Amino acid sequence: MAKIKVTVDSGADIPADRAKELGIEVIPFHMSLGDVQFDDGEVAPDDMLKICAEEEVMPKTSACSPADYAAVFNHLLDEDPENEILHLALSSDLTRSFLSALDASETEPRITCLDTQTLTGAYGLIAEKVVRFIDNHPDASMADVLAYAHDLIDRIRLGFIPNDLVFLKAGGRLGNAGFMAAQILNIRPVIEIEEGKLAVKAKLRGSLKKIVGQFLDEFFSREPRDLEQVVLLFSTGLPEKVREVATKKAEEFGFREIRWLQAGCVISSHCGPEAFGCVVLNQPN
Repeated sequence: MAKIKVTVDSGADIPADRAKELGIEVIPFHMSLGDVQFDDGEVAPDDMLKICAEEEVMPKTSACSPADYAAVFNHLLDEDPENEILHLALSSDLTRSFLSALDASETEPRITCLDTQTLTGAYGLIAEKVVRFIDNHPDASMADVLAYAHDLIDRIRLGFIPNDLVFLKAGGRLGNAGFMAAQILNIRPVIEIEEGKLAVKAKLRGSLKKIVGQFLDEFFSREPRDLEQVVLLFSTGLPEKVREVATKKAEEFGFREIRWLQAGCVISSHCGPEAFGCVVLNQPN
């Protein structure tokens, strides 16, 4: 029986072993670090950020091209001509990869592309849940799967706190005035994804441990949250004491599954080391 195959960009930060287990095809973004070029996943984020610090260079990312997508799509369709593909894309407001995927699929009716309007662990969680829905509903049509995916997109919430704003500034996500003010006043922005865009929701001052606790108190208390699981995000170097605070907060709010996920090279190239983030789903209507 033909099956709906799910593909994602590497910015979903799905670990390789988990992607293999779920049958998710990960299409890597391209990276450059000085004169060295590599695909996301070929270099560990810890090593990339170590090189950044030692050689004083900043990483750069390049979205997948239509040819990158076409190669993967054609391979999956060649495996079984009856297969369908659902490509779940990183927010189109943050990268042109969604448009490239559309270009690669415009003449092939068996391929559907959907903008998840998010990134990193939120993006990955949507993909994982979509795959499990397909596995549990083998007779589901593409329309059924899309309806389920749209519900997840409407309910997913992602917030994060970058600790080293140099990376946000280098990536064009933070202006010079905001960068200078934050450095002088020890202020860290709380950034959330709203309709696919980055939005500064608060500016907190103090140690990262204190800020993370304040952020989670507010983030967990907002709309009614689905307590099935929470994904806590980190990049290289996040102090263990900060992780302990975040885990304790998630336990106090009653989340039944608490999963930690490390940001890959694409996400780390923008948030830098010692960043923290959180992904939750609101309760269904």
